[in-house]
Amino acid sequence: MREFFGEEQVIHAYSVESIKRATGLDVDTRIATQRLQTIYQHTVAISKQLSIKTPLILVTKLKDQRAYRYTFLDDNDDPKGDIVYVSLQGTPRMIHSLAHELRHCWQEYNAEGYFKGYVESKTRDPAYLEQKEEIDADAYASLYLNSLGYDGISMAFESNEEYLEPYWKDYITRIKKRMDEISLEMAEDSVAQ
Repeated sequence: MREFFGEEQVIHAYSVESIKRATGLDVDTRIATQRLQTIYQHTVAISKQLSIKTPLILVTKLKDQRAYRYTFLDDNDDPKGDIVYVSLQGTPRMIHSLAHELRHCWQEYNAEGYFKGYVESKTRDPAYLEQKEEIDADAYASLYLNSLGYDGISMAFESNEEYLEPYWKDYITRIKKRMDEISLEMAEDSVAQ
């Protein structure tokens, strides 16, 4: 059903100079190169861990989001492949965003009951965050960052989201619960293999 991109196409023909032009960012060449390598390494690692085809990753400057995913549909409206757009930001936050979006790819192709009634949103309000797709993606991304030695939960929130502060405690509780469930699922999967 899904014939799309492979590992060699993770970052499609991007040089540091083309990143600078595409994003408008005045980034140090060394830092940009390191971040591109980081995106590549983690895209491959996460795709393998989730057993998904590696999507095309495009690095761009995003105004309102850290990352987002676009799914191509075939003539029958079945998902055919994905492009994930990632912003060059601080490394832990960039990895969290990448893992979050790749988990959405996993949801689309490997899990039942996701994206039925899902509501897209440009803002991260409580109703948007309560969707199981977002809780699951933030939980997976937090687990992945924890495995790298970062505090994954803290990456689920932006510092400019004070308006969500009353909701954070409940959301963190939901993320932690889902993290525990995902850990068990992954352990069961590794035993089954």
